[in-house]
Amino acid sequence: MKFKFYNEEIRNEMLRVSQQRKDLFQEYLSLKQIIQELDYFEFQAFLMKELSKGRGNKTKIIKEINNGEAYEFRIPPHDKAGVLRVEFEIEPDYHTICITSVRVKQF
Repeated sequence: MKFKFYNEEIRNEMLRVSQQRKDLFQEYLSLKQIIQELDYFEFQAFLMKELSKGRGNKTKIIKEINNGEAYEFRIPPHDKAGVLRVEFEIEPDYHTICITSVRVKQF
């Protein structure tokens, strides 16, 4: 799987996260590396496994949003120090994850 940013503004937001929250950014890079090694079918299996976890499951890395049109990485899944939320869509080529939003949520 490949990763791309929807636009330059979102890429710049990820750069800000990489400078301000190095801890969260490193976790994102680790997850990204794992996903990049997967093909589409392996990624789909990983995605379905994550989505099947219960609503309150604090280990759930991926959440479905916009009625299944988009998804969100939650890195780490739950942490009072903050969670990196990376919204994404799967491109029609089935090999590209397009990052559409990046933010850090504080609890």
